[in-house]
Amino acid sequence: MHGGKLKIMGYTYKVNLVEEASEMRASGHLHTGKQEIRVALDQCDEGRISTLIHEVIHAILWHLQVELPEEDLMRLETGLFAFLKDNGIDISKLESIVCK
Repeated sequence: MHGGKLKIMGYTYKVNLVEEASEMRASGHLHTGKQEIRVALDQCDEGRISTLIHEVIHAILWHLQVELPEEDLMRLETGLFAFLKDNGIDISKLESIVCK
Protein backbone atom coordinates (compact mmCIF):
# COMPACT_ATOMS: atom_id res chain seq x y z
CA MET A 1 0.00 0.00 0.00
CA HIS A 2 1.45 3.34 -1.00
CA GLY A 3 -0.42 6.15 0.77
CA GLY A 4 -0.91 9.40 -1.09
CA LYS A 5 -0.84 13.17 -0.85
CA LEU A 6 -3.17 15.75 0.66
CA LYS A 7 -3.22 19.54 0.49
CA ILE A 8 -3.44 21.09 3.96
CA MET A 9 -3.46 24.88 4.36
CA GLY A 10 -1.78 25.26 0.95
CA TYR A 11 0.98 22.74 1.67
CA THR A 12 1.30 19.28 0.14
CA TYR A 13 1.61 16.56 2.76
CA LYS A 14 2.67 13.04 1.90
CA VAL A 15 0.75 10.31 3.71
CA ASN A 16 2.84 7.22 4.44
CA LEU A 17 1.49 3.97 5.78
CA VAL A 18 3.61 2.07 8.28
CA GLU A 19 3.25 -1.52 9.39
CA GLU A 20 2.69 -1.07 13.12
CA ALA A 21 1.79 1.68 15.53
CA SER A 22 4.68 0.57 17.76
CA GLU A 23 7.03 2.11 15.18
CA MET A 24 5.57 5.51 16.14
CA ARG A 25 4.23 4.89 19.68
CA ALA A 26 0.83 5.99 18.33
CA SER A 27 -1.54 5.11 15.49
CA GLY A 28 -0.51 8.26 13.61
CA HIS A 29 2.18 10.90 13.52
CA LEU A 30 2.53 14.36 11.96
CA HIS A 31 5.93 15.70 10.94
CA THR A 32 5.41 19.30 9.88
CA GLY A 33 9.02 19.86 8.85
CA LYS A 34 8.88 17.02 6.34
CA GLN A 35 5.21 17.71 5.54
CA GLU A 36 4.49 14.06 6.25
CA ILE A 37 1.72 12.15 7.98
CA ARG A 38 2.28 8.55 8.99
CA VAL A 39 -0.64 6.22 9.65
CA ALA A 40 -0.29 2.72 11.12
CA LEU A 41 -1.72 -0.13 9.06
CA ASP A 42 -2.47 -2.30 12.10
CA GLN A 43 -5.96 -0.82 12.59
CA CYS A 44 -9.29 -1.25 10.82
CA ASP A 45 -10.15 0.93 7.81
CA GLU A 46 -12.26 3.27 9.95
CA GLY A 47 -9.39 3.55 12.43
CA ARG A 48 -6.96 4.56 9.68
CA ILE A 49 -9.39 7.18 8.33
CA SER A 50 -10.01 8.55 11.81
CA THR A 51 -6.26 8.65 12.46
CA LEU A 52 -5.70 10.53 9.21
CA ILE A 53 -8.39 13.06 10.19
CA HIS A 54 -6.70 13.43 13.58
CA GLU A 55 -3.32 14.19 12.01
CA VAL A 56 -4.88 16.60 9.49
CA ILE A 57 -6.43 18.52 12.39
CA HIS A 58 -2.99 18.62 14.04
CA ALA A 59 -1.53 20.06 10.81
CA ILE A 60 -4.26 22.71 10.51
CA LEU A 61 -3.78 23.76 14.12
CA TRP A 62 0.00 23.90 13.66
CA HIS A 63 -0.29 26.13 10.57
CA LEU A 64 -2.76 28.40 12.37
CA GLN A 65 -0.54 28.45 15.48
CA VAL A 66 -3.43 27.24 17.63
CA GLU A 67 -2.83 25.02 20.62
CA LEU A 68 -5.45 22.49 21.62
CA PRO A 69 -5.07 19.82 24.31
CA GLU A 70 -4.74 16.33 22.84
CA GLU A 71 -7.92 15.21 24.61
CA ASP A 72 -9.92 18.00 22.93
CA LEU A 73 -8.37 17.23 19.56
CA MET A 74 -9.39 13.58 19.96
CA ARG A 75 -12.96 14.66 20.71
CA LEU A 76 -12.96 16.90 17.62
CA GLU A 77 -11.61 14.06 15.47
CA THR A 78 -14.26 11.64 16.74
CA GLY A 79 -17.07 14.14 16.17
CA LEU A 80 -15.90 15.12 12.69
CA PHE A 81 -15.46 11.49 11.60
CA ALA A 82 -18.94 10.60 12.90
CA PHE A 83 -20.43 13.64 11.16
CA LEU A 84 -18.88 12.68 7.82
CA LYS A 85 -19.93 9.01 8.11
CA ASP A 86 -23.44 9.65 9.51
CA ASN A 87 -24.29 12.09 6.74
CA GLY A 88 -22.89 10.08 3.84
CA ILE A 89 -20.33 12.76 2.99
CA ASP A 90 -17.85 11.54 0.40
CA ILE A 91 -14.61 10.50 2.05
CA SER A 92 -13.43 8.37 -0.86
CA LYS A 93 -10.22 10.44 -1.22
CA LEU A 94 -9.28 9.59 2.38
CA GLU A 95 -10.25 5.95 1.85
CA SER A 96 -8.10 5.72 -1.29
CA ILE A 97 -5.10 6.95 0.70
CA VAL A 98 -5.32 4.76 3.81
CA CYS A 99 -7.65 1.80 3.13
CA LYS A 100 -6.82 -1.56 1.58
